[in-house]
Amino acid sequence: MESEIVDERAQLQWKEGMMEFEEIGLSHLKETSSAVQKKQISTYKRNASKIDEETVSATSTKKAKTFNVSFDEYVENDRSDISDDSEILDVEPLSGWEFDTPMPSWLKKAMERHKTLTTAQTDPSEKFELAKQQIWWRIIDASDSNIVQDFVSEEEFSELNAIFSNVLSIGHQNDWTVLEPVTERCLQSLAKLDNEQIRKIGEMVKYEGILGAVCELRKIIQNIEELNLEDSDLFDDEPTNNKTLSFVLEEYDYLDKEVGYILELVRYTCEMLGKKFRNEISERDIDMFIKRHIFACFDDILDTHFGEMVSRSSRDRRSEATDAPDRVEGFHLDWMFTRHDLGKDKSYGREFSLCERAGSKIDNDTKNFSDILKVLKTLRDMHRSLVKAIAIESGGALSKQVLNACNKLIMPGFASSWFYLRAVLIIYVGGGFYASFELGKFDIPTSYDELWKLTKIARIMLQIKKLLRFTVSRFKRIMERAEKEKFLPGKVTIIEAKETRTPNKPKKNETTKV
Repeated sequence: MESEIVDERAQLQWKEGMMEFEEIGLSHLKETSSAVQKKQISTYKRNASKIDEETVSATSTKKAKTFNVSFDEYVENDRSDISDDSEILDVEPLSGWEFDTPMPSWLKKAMERHKTLTTAQTDPSEKFELAKQQIWWRIIDASDSNIVQDFVSEEEFSELNAIFSNVLSIGHQNDWTVLEPVTERCLQSLAKLDNEQIRKIGEMVKYEGILGAVCELRKIIQNIEELNLEDSDLFDDEPTNNKTLSFVLEEYDYLDKEVGYILELVRYTCEMLGKKFRNEISERDIDMFIKRHIFACFDDILDTHFGEMVSRSSRDRRSEATDAPDRVEGFHLDWMFTRHDLGKDKSYGREFSLCERAGSKIDNDTKNFSDILKVLKTLRDMHRSLVKAIAIESGGALSKQVLNACNKLIMPGFASSWFYLRAVLIIYVGGGFYASFELGKFDIPTSYDELWKLTKIARIMLQIKKLLRFTVSRFKRIMERAEKEKFLPGKVTIIEAKETRTPNKPKKNETTKV
């Protein structure tokens, strides 16, 4: 008798559920096979034996409306309560975690932290301060060990950093820090020179060209190596025969583009120092006279734009905000690096990187911190724009292979303040969340005594160029794969987390209002 009652309740639950599906426009589910229906009725039987009539009814409503819930609504629910409808749909329903692997515990905690901040009942002033945190914008700062005290454990923090090691291929042949042999020869040769010798090389480029500078650099290095005054066994893991002529530039190395970039950077820096730039130089002057040469290494892979452009990726995010006005505008950027051929429908092409200025003051930590958040948010928007373009090419959804590949679209960017540059990186970690990491930082020389800093600048810039080359190449390959899979069944919808606009800083008289 009890089993018959349970069976009747399950049958009734099935009918109510079907009526719900019809109301939301999914009447085609009625045409599924009887085998699938029996499987779902069996599921309702098990639920009915454990919970009362009211809970069963609520569960039915939730199952019927699974396809319409937002990301924030979904993560509050237990995923086990949702039946797997991917067997009868060409596109899998939206979920809070789009990958096959289990969601990391640190990401769950990040989601909880984000929800706590964004749903807190605070006044406009407090809300403005909370929005300065990266986690407010679904960005986890993997460079900040303080998050261990805030919401993750040390073990989880190590797991988060391991993601960057994997994405950057650290320890492998294609490690982002490994440059071409000819580039290494040039950088290591310059690193052996003192400031006066570097100045000599820079001035020689001006009068004798790259070839003349390479020949002079070879002579200087050979003399240094012959003296061999350095300890060969300073580090126990360093080969004893490391101090050889293997890092001396070859004469034909002058033909290499990256060698040319390095030596031209030395030449131009020496030339600018010769003009006796004062420390009071404006940030705009630094952009025009110095940074243009620093960013010149990107010229063969990206198009460079300079001067208050509006990021279309940022504008799209603002226009899709839940509280968006009728007319919105994206962030104004000082530098933007794009590819016109990969986004001909965009004003500046497909966006891949940027640099934002924080001002010309020597000590401007507050604004520099603020602009780092601005850079990270815009890099995140650029990545979302790339993934949306891929999804459109694939017919609105992605295969799991393409979805996994999108995680390898690495987005580096820069923030600058005075003669200081900071390089950061952002990657997608799933569930609508991103993680950021500091790649490096350097100072632009302001005197001849600081010429040794140029080798560090060139190394970091060429390493980031390698990352950007990977991202551009991967984007093109993913787009090609997505186009081929346009009509492939069983694809996954991308998560588009809804956000509000950046809270405005309240005026002083507003904070005093009751």
